[in-house]
Amino acid sequence: MKFKVGVIVPIYNVAKYLEECLKSIINQSYKNIFVVLVDDGSSDNSCEIAINFVSKYDNILLITKSNEGLSSARNIGINFFKKKFENYELFRYDNNEEELKFSIRENTYKINAVYRKNSSKIEALISPDIDYLMFIDPDDKWELDCVKLCVQNIRDSDVIWFDYKFIDELKNKKRFNQFWYYDIKSTQYLSVKDFFKMHLNVKNQYCFWFSVMGMFRFDLLIKNNLNFIHRIQHEDFHFGTILFLKSVKICIFNKQLYYVRIRENSITNNDSLPSFIQNEFSFYFNDNKISKKYYIFSSLLITLAVLTYEKKYICDIELKDIYDKYLIKFSRFVFQNFDFNYIYLNNLIYINGCIRDPYSVLSKYSKYSKYKEIKLNSNFLFYVNDYINFLRYEKNKNDNTLNFVREYGLLSHRIKDHLSYKIGICILSSKTLLKKIILPFLIFMIVIYHKGRKKDKINLPAFQKYPDYDISVKLKKTAEYLIGEEFIKNMKQWYNGKILIFFLKILIKNK
Repeated sequence: MKFKVGVIVPIYNVAKYLEECLKSIINQSYKNIFVVLVDDGSSDNSCEIAINFVSKYDNILLITKSNEGLSSARNIGINFFKKKFENYELFRYDNNEEELKFSIRENTYKINAVYRKNSSKIEALISPDIDYLMFIDPDDKWELDCVKLCVQNIRDSDVIWFDYKFIDELKNKKRFNQFWYYDIKSTQYLSVKDFFKMHLNVKNQYCFWFSVMGMFRFDLLIKNNLNFIHRIQHEDFHFGTILFLKSVKICIFNKQLYYVRIRENSITNNDSLPSFIQNEFSFYFNDNKISKKYYIFSSLLITLAVLTYEKKYICDIELKDIYDKYLIKFSRFVFQNFDFNYIYLNNLIYINGCIRDPYSVLSKYSKYSKYKEIKLNSNFLFYVNDYINFLRYEKNKNDNTLNFVREYGLLSHRIKDHLSYKIGICILSSKTLLKKIILPFLIFMIVIYHKGRKKDKINLPAFQKYPDYDISVKLKKTAEYLIGEEFIKNMKQWYNGKILIFFLKILIKNK
């Protein structure tokens, strides 16, 4: 038992299952483990159950924090093992030296308190040196020899990936685990290239995920500065893909060592938004179903964006080609599984003249839909983050300002919705000869879409009443707006031939 294994357990309102989970950890046949429990602002008695275990075992630490989601909780555990908290100042609420609880001063991680048995305030956040790291969800459990078998079989691999069973409380459909989809029949050791080739050959698995179904070398995580993406759903798509991509050798261990509980009101089986995101999204959306669809779709687009960015760091040409095929397969899952085409998404988010797009889905869709092999008209590409930036600065201002923005949006978006601005963007972005030749068709499509889009019939206020008037009114003096205005003016006088001269100037410009 020379190898030290770190275990991270994120906790949120799982009082019914937490004790069973923690017992499966403490009773492991492999004893050289250190457990970090991270309570993410539970409102039930999960924290009390966790404190009870801390009081009995020296190798368990509990960190409590404000609610920010699963990724945040796991990252707290990762940062503890990275020794990022060792210099934090702790203090006790009283002078009782037997007290488990240490408070922590204000910090960027929103940690509230630390619980640890038999430690001083100097030692409470000191982390052991670990060789391997594992995650387990608080409503699941391990086989009692899970850690032992992982340590024995990982050998010189960077990651060991094992199979799992279901504890199905819903029993509403037949379920299959990952190994069934991959048709894995025996334990095998693969290179990173062979692993991704295997994934590409599996028809029914468009994406790979990994977090709790295995163990990995902790130094692999440190060298690649790998964390979970904050505030998204399906965060293990990104984490698992990058972890395996950065590995040299991967062990696929054909044993079912983990029990996944399928239950009501879990993150994946809940139609409502996570509590930490509800207040933020209620500002943008009034419909819960739209909010949840937007949240899931934006989470997957963010994941695709980060995974795509990682490609530029791959030096091996063969691996880069394999990984690019993986991205194409993953993107098909994103776009096909969520039946969102761009027009629908645009109409979904565009409400009362205001773009409700806190996660910038529209711009990401435009950028990454190339993997779906579709083309977008240039008039769709002007959306920016004005709305989000405005909220960052205005959130602490009076409610009247925020209510106005919620009702009518920003002036910047109202101006950018003008036909003049859209046409101007299209014209200025047509820099190649081909785009200039098809420019009349593109403008025609913009006009058709602009006139055909159903707008809410509301009386919009005067420009001067918008809170961003001083900045946004300048958009009417930009080249995009002015050239669009010139086009419309010439189009209205098409009979005198000015529109043909206009197009001719564009065609020969910079030629």
